[in-house]
Amino acid sequence: MRIAIATQNGEVSAHFGQAPEFTIVDIENEQVVKKETVASPGHGHGIVPHFLAQYGVKAVIAGGMGENAIQRCQQYGIEPILSIQGPIDTVIDQYLKKQLQSVPVPCEGMGARHRSGQCHDQGQHHGGEC
Repeated sequence: MRIAIATQNGEVSAHFGQAPEFTIVDIENEQVVKKETVASPGHGHGIVPHFLAQYGVKAVIAGGMGENAIQRCQQYGIEPILSIQGPIDTVIDQYLKKQLQSVPVPCEGMGARHRSGQCHDQGQHHGGEC
């Protein structure tokens, strides 16, 4: 199975669509067999879900994600795991141990607050992909 983690400075990015990079992790028999970091394709309507689908990603972990991005991920067969925060290696370990609890609270616009406590109060909400 291949998962992706929206990444910023070695931690889960609070904003899926604005993550500067993604950590792509291949898991076999509940073990990490490969981990790589790839640059984000940029921000735009539907670009990131399509990009991740091309990598064969089946789940994506992020702090927050807009409703449109959630729907697009699901259309590509990618499960959004949301309201996650912390260092990438810790999150991977929690994923392997089935300890991540996704809270699918989509972004609702300027000033929206995620369950993780991350905010959009700096005008950073664009096109439904947090």
